[in-house]
Amino acid sequence: MFCRIDLFDKPLISEEEQDDFFQLAKGAFRQKRKTIRNGLSSAFSLDSGETVKRLQEAGIDPNRRAETLSIDEWKCLTSVFFRKE
Repeated sequence: MFCRIDLFDKPLISEEEQDDFFQLAKGAFRQKRKTIRNGLSSAFSLDSGETVKRLQEAGIDPNRRAETLSIDEWKCLTSVFFRKE
């Protein structure tokens, strides 16, 4: 069996967003076998409704599991969760 590692000229997540991205990912994966809604609600002390709202804004079904998201979905979710207003 062969493994493949893709190298990119620049990171897929900008330097400015990396801390937020990893904080979000750690929160989502903190609890095993949980939906992304439950993991993020717990990690960020948000009520379920607010988490669902943010997930839907990012175009992500709240009942999915964190491991099913693509890198593009993670990038979008990071932007929504850490929007600078």
